[in-house]
This record gives sequence, C-alpha cells and structure tokens, in this order.
Amino acid sequence: MNTTDYLIVKPSIIGEDGARMYYTRSAATYDWRTSYETAHHREAIQRIGIREGDHVLEVACGTGRATVELAQQVGQMGKLDALDLTQAMMARAQEKIRGLGLQQRVEFRTGNANHLPYEDGAFDVLYNAYMFDLIPVEQFTTILTEFKRVLKPGGRLMLVNMSKDRGGKTLYEALYRRGLAGACRPVALSGVLNTVGFESITRQYRRNVAGIIPLPFGTEIVSGRKAITA
Repeated sequence: MNTTDYLIVKPSIIGEDGARMYYTRSAATYDWRTSYETAHHREAIQRIGIREGDHVLEVACGTGRATVELAQQVGQMGKLDALDLTQAMMARAQEKIRGLGLQQRVEFRTGNANHLPYEDGAFDVLYNAYMFDLIPVEQFTTILTEFKRVLKPGGRLMLVNMSKDRGGKTLYEALYRRGLAGACRPVALSGVLNTVGFESITRQYRRNVAGIIPLPFGTEIVSGRKAITA
C-alpha cells in the first residue's frame, strides 16, 4: 500500500516543551514500558549495515536502547553522535555507554530535530527511532530535509516508528483521540521520504508483542539513501 494514503491522526502532546515534560517524567520507567522496541532496533541496525569507521548520527537517542549497539558497530575508528531533546532520557543513555566503556566513541548533545546542530554532509548513517510518532505531520518534511542535509552523498537513513498495516483509522487511534491510549500514534514515513528526495526506499511492517501479548499497533522500519549526486 502507498503510505502517502495513510490517515495519521494529530499528536496528543503539543510542542517541544510538551514532549520534553512528558519524557522527563517517563525516563525512569521508559525501558520496561517499551520493551517491545528492542527487537525492532536490533533488526533495523542489522539492516542498515553500519561499517567500522562510519560516522553515525542518532537523532532522539532516548535512554540509549539503540545507542549502545550503534557505538559497538562503528568500532574504534568510527564515531557516534547522539542527540536528544530531553536531558533526563539522555542521562540514562550516557550511563549505559559509560558502563560499557564506550564513552570515547560517543558524543552526546541536547537539541531539536528541526534544526540539527551539525554541518552539511557530515554523516554516513542517520538513525532515528520512535520520534515521528509524537510529531505533527506538518513537520515531517522539514525534519527529513534536515536529515538529508547532514548525510553525506550516498548516506543511509534508517527510521523506526510506531505504525500500522492499513491506511484507515484503527481502534487504537480512535482510543488515542479520546485520551484513552498512550502518548504516541501510528505514522507512515516512506511516502514522505520519496517526496523529500531519498532513493532506494524500503518499508518493513512488524507486529509489536509485549511478552506473548500482541499490541494494537505495530512498528515500521523504513530506510532510504541520499542521492550521490544532487
């Protein structure tokens, strides 16, 4: 299905300050509440094919669930820059990295995905997970254009998002709009990547399971590549 046809409801958390407040409150319990994300991170990192020596940017590193594996993948000759909006979430990622002795490979910074504090063409890979499901659709193009700006020609993008396997409104979204579900809602990004100009776009939809219990929403793993020539 063409994901440009997907209905995406409005987010319940309003603005940067709202997101920062929510994740500051959630940092202590985030990992155990979202344990289903781990398998999707593992699959996405395997698919993106990070090479030793790559310079990788992780936008919205959160508590570091993917940060550790990304830091391991770049090796001693590579580097990982990790950005997050919320200091409380990032502090947990920093603790994990220090615990494994990987702090020389990772530079943490607070910042906003709308205005990345990095130079043009700086990164071989950009990894972003579970962020767009909080963001208004009107900002998708701006953020993905920023992602493309900081990638090198031929650089690879990997997105992991809460998503769904059909275009219409789901029961979860109906509950979400009434304030009876979580803070995030399903999104679909592959169509927007095409609009922004990424190439070699792929999308894999995966179901979410907490233990043995299927959840009423899934995850998409979306990849793309920045053109080698403008």
